[in-house]
Amino acid sequence: MVFAPDPYCTYSLCMYTGPVGAKMVIEGEFPHCRYFDIQISPPLDPTFPLTDGIGAPEVPIVDVNIDPLPGNVNPFRPGEDRNAPNRRYRYECELSVGNAYDLNPEVLEAPYYRAPMSKMRKVGCFNYSGYMGDGRLLPCVIWMRYYLPDEGAGPLGGMPLPKVHFELPSGEKYWLQPDWGLSSMRVDTVIEAQETPAVDPAPFIGPNMGWLKLYGLHLIYVEVFALRAMGLFGKGSPQQMQKLVPEWDRVLWGRGPDVPKPGCYEISATTCTNINYLGRIMSLGKGKVAVIAGKMPTFPKTRHGESTMEPAQVRYWSFTRLHETPDFTYPGISLGQLHDEEVILDDDRRYVIAFSRKEDRPVNAVPEAGVTWQNWGPDAVQYFLIR
Repeated sequence: MVFAPDPYCTYSLCMYTGPVGAKMVIEGEFPHCRYFDIQISPPLDPTFPLTDGIGAPEVPIVDVNIDPLPGNVNPFRPGEDRNAPNRRYRYECELSVGNAYDLNPEVLEAPYYRAPMSKMRKVGCFNYSGYMGDGRLLPCVIWMRYYLPDEGAGPLGGMPLPKVHFELPSGEKYWLQPDWGLSSMRVDTVIEAQETPAVDPAPFIGPNMGWLKLYGLHLIYVEVFALRAMGLFGKGSPQQMQKLVPEWDRVLWGRGPDVPKPGCYEISATTCTNINYLGRIMSLGKGKVAVIAGKMPTFPKTRHGESTMEPAQVRYWSFTRLHETPDFTYPGISLGQLHDEEVILDDDRRYVIAFSRKEDRPVNAVPEAGVTWQNWGPDAVQYFLIR
């Protein structure tokens, strides 16, 4: 799993192309999981290109805003029966051209990016690849996220994949599917983790370093790699990074605080509009232990098929450790993962998470002492990501 995945989540991906003005219909059943969403490529707009999954934000719809069909239940709404047998929905949107924000002002209104189903979403017909893609036209993408499926429900939350089709004003139904062969080949590729020598953190990586808030996949990777280059190879400075990284983002992807909507939004393609991501780099020297301490927000418990979705401060919280292959062929590979229900909390919801190699595990890094412990694994330099 690459590009900073959460192993407790399933990311379902569908690629398509279609004519402007057609209606796209998604029909399915609400899954048994903690969180579910659909995100679709934005309307075609050369001002904000979408290349290799980086660029303008997708058009979102979060689970609670999807109306169930008559006689059915949306199990993600507070108080509804999470285990109800009747859970079907039908979602419609229009393939369009233009500025994503102008066409979806309520759906793409920061910071919540929410609107009821009565507001029909305007989505992409195909993508413009921009400077990095030589201006080629690419298929659009439908993302579906299944966060923390109920135990035993399987990766799709116990439900079949939704069905998707296009409809013309005449009523004709059809589907256009791009060739999936190359992607399927890469999806089935397996690589082994590589052992790297232990290395102490660079001087600037310490308790006062803080976290990088993700403003799109491109930025978080460039920022982390720049930090790694400064710490491990002594190249560059934080001041240079702060100047160059935003310039690249604006020139290559049309994104930044001084460009029109939606290019000025923190979200970008592949980053879910309703989720915040915090990241930082960390390395572990020989005989050392890395410790994360904090306070957990409240969250609804659903892993064991609880009957209702209780209100809480967040829907889901997780901690993932990542690394990348040396040639960056498979970036952001998951090395370790914890979801909210696995973390040991005290009466004030505070936690202590310790990471070390097996031989360096402290004797008090045990549940009885209120500590959640994980094996650091083979790679000395890793990237921490909190969802």
